[in-house]
Amino acid sequence: LARTVAVFHAAAPHDPEVTAEGSRDAALKRWAALVAEVRTTRILASDLVSAVERLAGRFLEGRAPLIAQRCADDRIVDGHGDLVADDVFCLDDGPRVLDCLEFDDRLRFADGLDDAAFLAMDLERLGRPELATAWLDAYAGFSGDPAPAALRHHYVARRAFAQATAACLRTVRGDPAAAADAHTHADLALRHLRSGAVRLV
Repeated sequence: LARTVAVFHAAAPHDPEVTAEGSRDAALKRWAALVAEVRTTRILASDLVSAVERLAGRFLEGRAPLIAQRCADDRIVDGHGDLVADDVFCLDDGPRVLDCLEFDDRLRFADGLDDAAFLAMDLERLGRPELATAWLDAYAGFSGDPAPAALRHHYVARRAFAQATAACLRTVRGDPAAAADAHTHADLALRHLRSGAVRLV
């Protein structure tokens, strides 16, 4: 599966419109939009949302050279956009991936590692953090991606918080079971943002 996704990313378009969505400024806007949407629902605790906003912003503000280099290295791809465990079918001759995100092309434009992080996040949510780590290790190996661990944490956190946002909106629209889903994903996002915070030693 990691080889298949890495090959798919290598062959994906890398034009300027795609690359622009992988910039630091685009990432800051995505985080800001997610935080603003979550706040309107009042489902998650305000201090949790503020912590997510602070940690995500601090990481991105300090990583402009890293993100710019990834854009220059054509790491931004037109990817799957929504790769979760339910989209992977294990057949006798190997895995198949279905159901890419189609309603907004720009939501598929992301760093390849960010695209892969979606499945890592979902595997962790399902109680298999060791598979999440193995998946990202394998993807990095097949794609030749030298990204630091902190960037992995950041992308997993973003995917988790996006899922938390969607769950908050479902809760407001009358799905009571979605509130627990929102909290699970938000806690996962905060945990990864804390793990990815760079420390001076």
